[in-house]
Amino acid sequence: SKESIVISIDAAGNYYLNDAPFTFDDLSKHLSDIAKEDSKQPISIRADGAVAYNKISHLLAEAANAGLIDIRFITQTKHK
Repeated sequence: SKESIVISIDAAGNYYLNDAPFTFDDLSKHLSDIAKEDSKQPISIRADGAVAYNKISHLLAEAANAGLIDIRFITQTKHK
C-alpha cells in the first residue's frame, strides 16, 4: 500500500504538504494533480486542535472535489 501524503494545518492556519508550506490555492492544484495520477493515493489530514473546523472541512471538500477517495483524518489530542 502507498505511503500516505500528509497535509497539516498548524495553529495559525497555515497549510503544509509533507512539511512543505503551501497556500490553499497551490495545495488545491497539487491535490488535483495527485488525483489525476492516482485517485486512491491515501491522504492524511492532520490539524492542530486550535484550527477552526471550517478550515478543515474546506480542505476535505477540496480533496474530494479533486477526486481523491482515500482521505484519513488524524486528530491531535491535547493533553491537559
